[in-house]
Amino acid sequence: MLPTVRRWVHQRISRKTSSEQGSAVTGFLFTSLLLTIVLMGLLQLVMIMHTRVMLIDIAGEAARIGGRYGGSTNQGITHAQQLLTTVPGQHTVTATPTTIGGRQAITVNIAAELPILGPYGIPGGLKVQGSGFIEEIVSSS
Repeated sequence: MLPTVRRWVHQRISRKTSSEQGSAVTGFLFTSLLLTIVLMGLLQLVMIMHTRVMLIDIAGEAARIGGRYGGSTNQGITHAQQLLTTVPGQHTVTATPTTIGGRQAITVNIAAELPILGPYGIPGGLKVQGSGFIEEIVSSS
């Protein structure tokens, strides 16, 4: 009687181990696939944020250049276009004179590609703006 019970227990245990055979490989595959997708999404988010920060900096710098004493909106646009060579994608730059707080200023608008898949993305998906006051010489009398 005892050997048949041992045989029955042995058969039950061997069935469970044989039905779970290969599950570690499948678990590793799905876990590594999920981890890869999350990592790629995180890298893409970093690229979007980096592009946005670069565009904001370029717009502000171009507005300051255009607002220097003797400067113009065309100088701001030219400077922005020179700096935009470091940012991938298509860009549109416009500069307009405005008034901020009662003072004359220049506002530079940049519309660029929102990177969705690597450096490729939606044209005009990112829009940033930078402003700079126009410098004037004030004579003291």
